Amino acid sequence: MKRSILLFVGALMVVMFQNCAQNVNFKPEDAGVALGANTGSGDLGSDSNSDSNSNDNGGDNNAGNDSSQPAATPIPNIPEYTESFKVSFSSESAPLDMMWVIDNSGSMAKEAEAVRKNFDAFLTALNKTTNFRLLLVSLQSNSGYGVMIPSSFDPSTHKQINQEVGSTNGPSLLISKLKTLPQGYFRTDSKKIVVFVTDDNSSLSSADFTKSILANNMWNSQDVSVSSFIGIDAATSPCMAKEGKVYKELASQTAGRTYNICMADWSAAFNDLLNSSVSKAVRRFAIPTEAASIKKVLEVKVDGVVLASNLYSFEAKAVTLSDSVSLSENSQVLIRYQ
Repeated sequence: MKRSILLFVGALMVVMFQNCAQNVNFKPEDAGVALGANTGSGDLGSDSNSDSNSNDNGGDNNAGNDSSQPAATPIPNIPEYTESFKVSFSSESAPLDMMWVIDNSGSMAKEAEAVRKNFDAFLTALNKTTNFRLLLVSLQSNSGYGVMIPSSFDPSTHKQINQEVGSTNGPSLLISKLKTLPQGYFRTDSKKIVVFVTDDNSSLSSADFTKSILANNMWNSQDVSVSSFIGIDAATSPCMAKEGKVYKELASQTAGRTYNICMADWSAAFNDLLNSSVSKAVRRFAIPTEAASIKKVLEVKVDGVVLASNLYSFEAKAVTLSDSVSLSENSQVLIRYQ
C-alpha cells in the first residue's frame, strides 16, 4: 500500500514539472548572450564583461558619454571676397613717387646735359600716366653740372633740394635729405623709384642703403626699386670713373634698371625707364577693405591665369605683382581673399 502511494506521488510530481517547463519563455537576447562567445562576430570587445560593465554603470548604455566634457568648438565660416581690377597704363590713380640724385662732380657735365635734354618730356609723360610726385637732389642749374625741374611743373608735387652731390655720396645724401621733406610727401601706398646718375661707385654699400631707406621711412621693400645711369664696365663705359658695382647690386635686388652712363643718346633709356616705371606703378592693387579684416589672400589671377604665390605679395592693404608677371593694357586682375 505504501509503495502504491509513493509511486502515485512520484508520477504526480513528474506531470507538474513538465507543465512548469512548458510555461517558461526564453528570450532571444538571452540565447544570444549564452551563445555570444561562439557567434564569430569579430568584435573582440563584445564579450561577457561588457554586460557586467554596463551593469556596474547602472545599465545605462550612454554611460561612456561624459556630459562633463566640454563640447567641441565649431569652426567659424570665414567669408571670401573677390576684387576685380583693370590694368591701365594711362591712369592717374596709380601713385608713383620718384627720387632722382645727380652726381654734380667735375666729370659729369655731358651727363647732366643729357638729363636736362630728356627730363621735361619724361616728367610730362609720368604726370599724364600716373599720380606722380618727384624729389630731385642736385645742384640747381640749367647749365654745367646741374639739373633743375622745369618751372611748368607744380612745386607742391615736384620738389628739388638744391644740393651739390659728390661722386660717391649720392645714396647716403638721399637718405639724409628724405628726412627734410614734409611729412606724408611720399605716400605709403605708392610705388617708389630711385634713380642715380653717376660715373662713380657708391661709398655706401647696397645693404646699408636698403636697410636705412626702408627703416627711416617705414617703407615696404616690395615698393622700392632702384635704377641707375652708371659705368657698366671699362669696355662698355670708357668715360666712367669707376664701375658702379653698388648700383648694379641695388638694381638686381629691387628689379631695377641699369643704363650706360657713356651713351651718346639717352632718349631710348629714358623711354625704357618711363615704361618700366609706369608698369611698376600699375602693379600695385589696393584692396578697398581695412587691412585688419583681411586674413589672407587666397588666389590672384591675371587674365584668367592663377599666379604662383611667389609672384605676388600682400602688404599695407595692397597686392603687388612681381615684375616678372606680364601685364598689358586692359589686363584683368582678380584677387580672392578672406
